[in-house]
Amino acid sequence: VYEEWDFVKSLYFAVTALSTAGLQGPTIDPVSGDLPPFNALLVGMYCLTGVPLFAYVLGLSAQLVADRLVREKEREIIRREIDQGEFMQNVCVVTPNGKICKTEFLILQLLRLEKTDMKTVRLILDQFDVLDKDRDGSLSPEEALALSKRGTEDGLYSGWDADELSGL
Repeated sequence: VYEEWDFVKSLYFAVTALSTAGLQGPTIDPVSGDLPPFNALLVGMYCLTGVPLFAYVLGLSAQLVADRLVREKEREIIRREIDQGEFMQNVCVVTPNGKICKTEFLILQLLRLEKTDMKTVRLILDQFDVLDKDRDGSLSPEEALALSKRGTEDGLYSGWDADELSGL
């Protein structure tokens, strides 16, 4: 309104000022060659607040698109048949009859999705073995809670190097 621009020109200014450092600018005083103080303040405040907000919205939009693509790819991987090589290479414990349990299937799928690797799986299984004091293959509440009470002092993380521990 102040510049007496039509809607299209105003919209063009509003978008380009935030996205490309302004291809359309406010009117400069023809006599002094300066930008009137009110115009300078208005445009400055608009750009100062609008550019970061515009960047945030663009980033958020890109993240939504990327997240959707990742979810679709993950669904595709989960639904894909498991071949013999994947089965033998990624399963950490195969029972003598050649079958895997639900937990092992979960590990296999996490490996296929690249959400973990065998090194991390082995570290977690080692940690389980250290916590499972009675060796019954399950953790009682006391055994599970011991993780928060213990650390390196009693060997919970023995055999792990600093790089392995820093990723936990």
